[in-house]
Order: sequence, then C-alpha cells, then structure tokens
Amino acid sequence: MEAKLKEILSRFDLGKTIKLTEEEELVILKYLMYHDEYPVGNGSSRVVYALDDYVVKVAMSTGGLNQHAVERDFYERYSKAGCFAHLFAYGKTINVMEFLAECDFYDYLDEGWYDDEDKEKYEAISAAIATADEVTDYDGGDNCQVGYSIMQNAWVLYDYGYSLDYERNDLVDDVGSWMDVVDPIENAIRMMETGEVFDYGELSRMVDDFYAEEEEEN
Repeated sequence: MEAKLKEILSRFDLGKTIKLTEEEELVILKYLMYHDEYPVGNGSSRVVYALDDYVVKVAMSTGGLNQHAVERDFYERYSKAGCFAHLFAYGKTINVMEFLAECDFYDYLDEGWYDDEDKEKYEAISAAIATADEVTDYDGGDNCQVGYSIMQNAWVLYDYGYSLDYERNDLVDDVGSWMDVVDPIENAIRMMETGEVFDYGELSRMVDDFYAEEEEEN
C-alpha cells in the first residue's frame, strides 16, 4: 500500500469522521483503479469497494451523491444511537465506512428466518433496525441492510442513505446497469477533476449507445 494512502488511513479514528481533501480523495480513488479492485457490491446508487478494514462507497450520479449526504447527516446526528456503521471519512464522490461481517438484508418483521439458536442475534438485529427507524423517521426496507461490526461489537446498518426529506427520484440511480459500461472509479475521478456530474439520463443514454453500437458490430 502506497505511503500516501497509509498516511490517510492512519488518521481514521472510530470516534471521528474526517473530510477528505480533493488530493486525499483522488489518492483513494486512484489506488482502487490502479490496483484493479473489483466492487464487492452495489446498491441502486452507489458502488462499494473493499479497502483494508474499510469499504469505499462510490457515487456515479446525483442519486448516489444525495445518498452520501443523507448518510453523513444521519451519522453526524445519530451515531450515538449505536445502530450505524461508522463513517470514517467522506469526500465529494465517496463515503468511507467500516467493513462489516455477515452483511445481509434482515426483515425483522418476519420471525420465520431464525430458530431458537438465532434468537439473540435476531433480537439484536431487530433492535438496531427499530432504533434506526425511530431516530431517522424512516422505516423503509433500506434500513434492513445490516451487518456485524467487530469494531463496535454490535449489529449495525451498513446502508442508511434514504430520507423522507428527498423524493425517491433524487436518491435512486441505476448503477447496476451503468457500471458494466461506465467504470465507477474512472467516472468519480472525472467528476473530481471536471466538477461535471452526469445525470441519470446521460448515463443511461451512454449505456444504451454502447449496447447499440455493440449490436451493430455483431
């Protein structure tokens, strides 16, 4: 791991969230790009990469950027509730959070998924989701994305980027379709360097054009 990245990660503290400089954010993005890191997952609006003991969530358009903002706001206001994955750092296009174990979607209203041996786990997950629903005033399915935090020794939400303060269209992108054609890291670096954010329609057209050209060639 290069020295600049090590220096950035050394500043991460479980009790703090730092704002990355543009230079620091580019160090993280370019490390992911040059080391051929592949996504470990994605939601509707953000692509997730593993980085040491952390995950880097990368936005591709306005929906992802807005989800970043919601997540930062909720963490700043409600982190002491103990139900959220720790947000270590953020920049213009990324949120950097702790890496969680046993990540899954848990429907705490459905008791059919667990047996007596899982009761304690189920109750802890249920409590985390219920607390998040209460403090954020949002009880949509997004809050059911939960994993185990070794750092906090607790079950916590790993994705809490939805808020009733936004319209759905302002939070939801289509990165699952875009990322196979438009590289999320290259796109984020471009956003950093130009300040230009492609909107939903532009990215969708780029993808459609790519497949149309591919079909013509075949």
